[in-house]
Amino acid sequence: MKKGVLTAVIVAVVLIVLGAVMGFAGWLAMGRSFDLDSEALGREYSPRETASEADRIEIYTYNYDVHVVPGDGDSIGIKWDENEEHKLTVRDSGGTLVISEEKDGDKLFGISVFSITDLFPWSAPRLTVSLPRDFEGDITMDVKAGEGTVTGVSLGQLELEGGSGGVSVSGVECSGGAKITCGSGQIDAEQLIAEGEVFVRSGSGGIDALGIVSRTGSVTVENSSGSIDISSVSARDNVSVTNASGGVDLAEIAAGDDFSVRTGSGSLDVENCWAENISLQVASGGVDFWGLNATVSINVRSGSGGVEGELVGSLADYCYVQADTGSGSCNIVGGYGGNSAGPTVNINTGSGSVNVNYEKE
Repeated sequence: MKKGVLTAVIVAVVLIVLGAVMGFAGWLAMGRSFDLDSEALGREYSPRETASEADRIEIYTYNYDVHVVPGDGDSIGIKWDENEEHKLTVRDSGGTLVISEEKDGDKLFGISVFSITDLFPWSAPRLTVSLPRDFEGDITMDVKAGEGTVTGVSLGQLELEGGSGGVSVSGVECSGGAKITCGSGQIDAEQLIAEGEVFVRSGSGGIDALGIVSRTGSVTVENSSGSIDISSVSARDNVSVTNASGGVDLAEIAAGDDFSVRTGSGSLDVENCWAENISLQVASGGVDFWGLNATVSINVRSGSGGVEGELVGSLADYCYVQADTGSGSCNIVGGYGGNSAGPTVNINTGSGSVNVNYEKE
């Protein structure tokens, strides 16, 4: 490295360090303490509590960790932490309970800089909403930076949106549909049963789901970047899984119509699935499958990657089996089977081997 470049790098590093020290000093000058052993880094919270008879709930927060849980009473219980920085507005509006937070952040020389909870998430204030057992209303939650959880409750329609914190749903039953999204954070869903559509999407973060049911609609799972791990999912109509970048592991999937998976880059593992039509497509990555139970068609394709698996039964159980590869070996014996009413099978890879056997050779 040239001497002039090295000098510039050293100067830049020194300026950054000095800026950080001055910013921290200014923060302390505002009277902020830095005691990791104190609650909320020196900003103790005062507990607040109220109740509501509303039949619908809307929650909009920035820094709060928000938890919806079952309650013991006949009304909605609301408990939250509050201090000079974090405050909530709780109001009833035409039968709707609206809980909202205004984010001012810390100010240095009159300029809003950040909230301390952005740097130390364990100091985040907490909001807990407890539902009566007979609650049947809709819930909308928009949690920007904190965690959002819904656990062990029954309700109407659920819409849960997270930002940079994770969101989770467990033991929830909806008489309507459920929509769970997150900008950049983990999504965990377990034992979510909905009468209507179920939609789960993450922008950047993993999705783990177990026991997801749509009784009258479809289940759709989408991810832009991150792993998807799903098991025990069923829908009256379709089950659709899409991942732009990341591995996908699926097991015990049942769809009344179509079950389809599309991935951009990453491995795909599928085990024990039931549908009229099953479609597994990977642009770049290998495909492993077994236990594909389709009544109409099975289509497996990888643009670049090997395909390995096992077909249920034998060739005689299918109408037609076809497999080929652009570059690599192909071991499966295809052709017309002995069942004209059985499903058709197409297996293809652009670059890679096809190693697929029959359950009963």
